Amino acid sequence: MDWVELLSRDFAGGSVQELPPNGQGIATLIALGILEQCGIEHHHPDSVQSLHLSIEAMKLALADLDRYVADEAHMEFAG
Repeated sequence: MDWVELLSRDFAGGSVQELPPNGQGIATLIALGILEQCGIEHHHPDSVQSLHLSIEAMKLALADLDRYVADEAHMEFAG
């Protein structure tokens, strides 16, 4: 078992903590950053606009996760 340092991000007056890559926790933190830049705080949490922004932010975050994040233990390096 490896002990790792949690990744955290302040959001909406709180702190969100996630495990580091290669899991989906990093996608959550990316999505929160996108939402912050989109001004999610100006929308009611249950509004159509808020839900739409949240879904789109998570789609973008998961696309980044799929393209840029990997588990070093299972990668092959050209050498």
